[in-house]
Amino acid sequence: MMAYLTMMANRLLELYRVLKPTGSLYLHCDPTASHYLKIVLQWWAVSLVDAQPFQGRKKSADGGVDGIKFFRDLDRKEVHKIIVNVKGGALKADDVRALNHVREREGAEIALFIALEHPTQGMIKDAAFRRFLHHGQQAESCPRSVAHN
Repeated sequence: MMAYLTMMANRLLELYRVLKPTGSLYLHCDPTASHYLKIVLQWWAVSLVDAQPFQGRKKSADGGVDGIKFFRDLDRKEVHKIIVNVKGGALKADDVRALNHVREREGAEIALFIALEHPTQGMIKDAAFRRFLHHGQQAESCPRSVAHN
């Protein structure tokens, strides 16, 4: 199975490289490989924001954290955490609320939500309602919860 997943990961990267921004990718596989390929796609999505898969855990055991990334302010030495959540299915406004709770539980400064679908109006409102992050000498603030597709 590992050889198959490695081969598919390389093919998926190449497909993404040549795919137009408006293009679609349909992946058909047998039921024994579908769960593993879902994890490969999730890890690929996490890599798009230069994050690392969170402790290599199975999807059901990740506690809402699919990836993790660290950053540091230019004028400070402490390191801050960003958590990444990937959603492949239908979206609802509660997804952003739940992610913010995970962000607080994990002690992360920022939560990044990656989805295949565009965020719903409820998600956008909920993300805008969340506190903003102010660090260092920044003139502007950035949102703690960010939706990306």
